[in-house]
Amino acid sequence: MASLAGRQVANTYKDILHVYNGTENQGLEVTTKRVFDGEGVGSPLYLGTDFIEVGRVNNADNSNFKVWGDGSGASQPYFLFNTSNGNVFLENGDLSVDGKITSDTIALTDTEDTSTDIFTIDTNGVLQTTVAIASTNTIETTASLKVGTGDNEMKIGATDGKLTKGTDKGNIELKDGGVSLQKDGANLLEVKEDGEILVKQLGGVGVDFPSSPSDGSMVMKTDSVSGDQALYVYNS
Repeated sequence: MASLAGRQVANTYKDILHVYNGTENQGLEVTTKRVFDGEGVGSPLYLGTDFIEVGRVNNADNSNFKVWGDGSGASQPYFLFNTSNGNVFLENGDLSVDGKITSDTIALTDTEDTSTDIFTIDTNGVLQTTVAIASTNTIETTASLKVGTGDNEMKIGATDGKLTKGTDKGNIELKDGGVSLQKDGANLLEVKEDGEILVKQLGGVGVDFPSSPSDGSMVMKTDSVSGDQALYVYNS
């Protein structure tokens, strides 16, 4: 039976658990103490007034729940759950998950250096990084890829084949039959797969070079009399 009522100490003392850290009759304190049975056999459980540890004694880092691995010394792995801020840590070890991780957002934070997010994934599935992604493997996604925000945002479209920057800046479109450089949806320059190059026209008959052309500027000009079009390289 579980009750000790009416039972002799000699027949029950081994089943009685107590805490001990070298000093008798102190009971629970802030610092965790190991749990022993009545015969002095230690368990992997350590109890304190503020937190619990499983695996090792005398580690006062004010965490609320800690599970130690079976290693030794400073490199011993441990799992820590801090109820004061909800953070979960795995120190000196690798985390493997056989299943799904479900969260509104996911962030990888460098806690030892700058305590800033290395990358985040928001509720729309957008991945943002603060450092360059270096990999020898291919990065694949079925969604658009964005880097930066606002006018500085760079986007690779998943369906339109465009590389764009900001909302009113130019973009590059990878077409089935060539490549075009665009601004506000209009072609500035297009190179077709057969080698043909098309340059943006300045306008109707009589339109001259741009108002402030630079030496080496290449433009398509329409003759003011015949209406014929020709490609020019400006030289002052």
